[in-house]
Amino acid sequence: SDLAKLTDALTGCWNRQGLEQLAPIELDRAIRQGTQITVMAVKMESYEKLRAYHSNELADDVLREVAHRIVIGVRPQDVVCRDNSDSFVVLLGDCSKATASLVADRVMGKVHAEPVIREGIDVRASIGIGAVSSLSHRSLRYEDLLEVANEALEEAGQLGQGRVRLREF
Repeated sequence: SDLAKLTDALTGCWNRQGLEQLAPIELDRAIRQGTQITVMAVKMESYEKLRAYHSNELADDVLREVAHRIVIGVRPQDVVCRDNSDSFVVLLGDCSKATASLVADRVMGKVHAEPVIREGIDVRASIGIGAVSSLSHRSLRYEDLLEVANEALEEAGQLGQGRVRLREF
C-alpha cells in the first residue's frame, strides 16, 4: 500500500519519504496559523556499539523500543520519522522553543528512565537531541531547519551523552 511506502518497517514510524511528504504540510499549516514550528533531530547514541558488540537483532530491538519511547514522549500531534539507521526527526507544529524544551526533556526522561531488557541484557539506551524552532514564513524550508537541528545535535554530542541543544532560527 501507499502507506507502507511511507513507514519504516522496523519502528512503525514514518520514514524519510514520509517526512518529505509531511514536512511541507506541517510548514504550510504553521504559516497559515502564524505559529512557530520546531524540527528535532534525535540520535540513538549506542546503536552502532550494540551492533558491534552484540547482534543486529538486539540493536534493532533496542532501537524499536527507543522509537516507541520517543513516540510516547512527544505530543500526540507530533510527527516522528526514522531518518536513517539510528536517527529520528520529529516535526512539532505550533511549538515554541520553550515547549520544545519541555518535549525534549520528556523524551529524554522516557528513553533514559529504565534500561531496555533484551536477550537477558540490560541496555541503557542513550539519545542526544538537537532542535530548532522558527516562526514560519514563506521562504522557510524544512531542509534548512533540519540542517540547523542536525548542527545542534552535533553540539549536543560534543557535550557528552544524553544532552539536548535547542536553537532558534
